[in-house]
Amino acid sequence: MIPMGISGLIGDQLYLKGLYEKDPVRLEAAGYVFPFEREIIIGPAQFYFRDRIINNSSFIAFKNVLKYDPYSVQFLGVTAQLDYLYGNKNEALTYIHMLKLIAPNSNVLKQITETMKGLH
Repeated sequence: MIPMGISGLIGDQLYLKGLYEKDPVRLEAAGYVFPFEREIIIGPAQFYFRDRIINNSSFIAFKNVLKYDPYSVQFLGVTAQLDYLYGNKNEALTYIHMLKLIAPNSNVLKQITETMKGLH
């Protein structure tokens, strides 16, 4: 087992190199090496979100953020919309309900409501 301080240093270096090289695999590896830092854990999802990449890897990354931080308004919103678009309407409605409880006046919730109006 690697001591926590060393795994933190390795995780930070992987994370920084992943950001610099725009490499989501390194970002994910950083989270495995040091799963104690929120920024490192949500790094892959932030990368996909920032670069507007929507594919299976990004969808999995967004769902993983919610395992770690179930109250992340931004990723609840993104995941709700993707679930809805992928046909997982019940899951999407669950995330929307969570958003309504957590942040009823959120711009994210307003955007989702607007986006989904035409999709019913």
